[in-house]
Amino acid sequence: MDIEKSILGAIILESNSFYEVQSLLFADLFQNEKNRKVMQGIESLVAKSMKVDLVSLYSELKNEIDPTYLSSMTNAVASSANLETHVRILQQKWIEN
Repeated sequence: MDIEKSILGAIILESNSFYEVQSLLFADLFQNEKNRKVMQGIESLVAKSMKVDLVSLYSELKNEIDPTYLSSMTNAVASSANLETHVRILQQKWIEN
């Protein structure tokens, strides 16, 4: 499973979960360019005090990301229960590269 998509999918499904990991998570952690753009979109929405969901995110990204790609992020995620652990794994991968 792609940990980047898993993290983003959890945030899209449960937007309040972003605040639990906000201090740990930033766009440059994401190696995949599409995922980095999605994270930047999430950061932008949060900065505007807007709720993160598929429609808002797609609108924020101004059609830069295919809606099917965004939807696929949420398909394999049941909840944000292990979000902090997943973010820490992503951080470790970023440090190693």
